[in-house]
Amino acid sequence: MLASGVYMDAAALTRLNQMGYQELTGFEVERVVPNDCIEKLTGHPLNGPFAGRERDCRQSFNHWPAEVLKQRDPKAEILAGIVDYTGREVAPASMGVFENRLGGRICVAGYFPWTFVHSLSKSAQMKSVMRWLSKDRLPAYVGSFHKINLWAREPERGSVALAMTNSCHDAARNVVLLLLTDKAEISVFDMECRETKIAASGSDGPYRKFVIPAIDPWQMRLVVTR
Repeated sequence: MLASGVYMDAAALTRLNQMGYQELTGFEVERVVPNDCIEKLTGHPLNGPFAGRERDCRQSFNHWPAEVLKQRDPKAEILAGIVDYTGREVAPASMGVFENRLGGRICVAGYFPWTFVHSLSKSAQMKSVMRWLSKDRLPAYVGSFHKINLWAREPERGSVALAMTNSCHDAARNVVLLLLTDKAEISVFDMECRETKIAASGSDGPYRKFVIPAIDPWQMRLVVTR
C-alpha cells in the first residue's frame, strides 16, 4: 500500500510508524493541540492560488484534535500549518506530502482530515492532492467548484464512459470536467437521452478539459468518448 498512493490521518500515521514503516511515511506526530486553532495553507504548488487561505473547524464545537506533524525525512513537504485566533503560528506543519523510496506517495492530514473539506480552497487542494497521489492516473475529476458525483468506467481500451450527477439543489453551470483521454470530443446525454457533442477547450497535463453547460439539480449526464 505504501508503494502506491495513500491519504491518511495522524492516527494511521502513528500506527504505521509503530509497525516499523516510518521510513516510508516521511512524518511523525510531534504533539496534539487541544485548543481551538485554524489550518492555514502554505505556498506549496499543490495549494495553487490558495496559499494563505484558512480553514476554521472549531474544535470546541467539533471535537477532533489538531495534530502537529514533524518531518522525519528532509524530502517531506508541508501543505498546511496551524495558527490561533490572533493569527499567531501555533505549528508550522499539520498536513504534508512525501514520496518514499518505493515510489509511493503519502499525504498525512492532522487537522480535520475527513470533514469540513467542501470550501473552495480546501476542495481545490484535495483535488490536487488526489491527482498527485495517483500520479495523474485518475480517470476523471471535476475541476470547477461544483458538487458533482462521478462514476467512471473504461468500457473498452482507450475509451471512457462516466455518469455525473449534480448532487445539489442549485443548477450547476459550466461544469469543468477533466478527462484522462486523448480524445478531442465527447458526447453528453441528458435525462431525455438527447445527445450534445462538446469539444475540448484545453488541457492540463494528460487531462483534456470539457465544459458541460448546465446540469439541473439532481439530474444526471452520461458522458462518453468517441
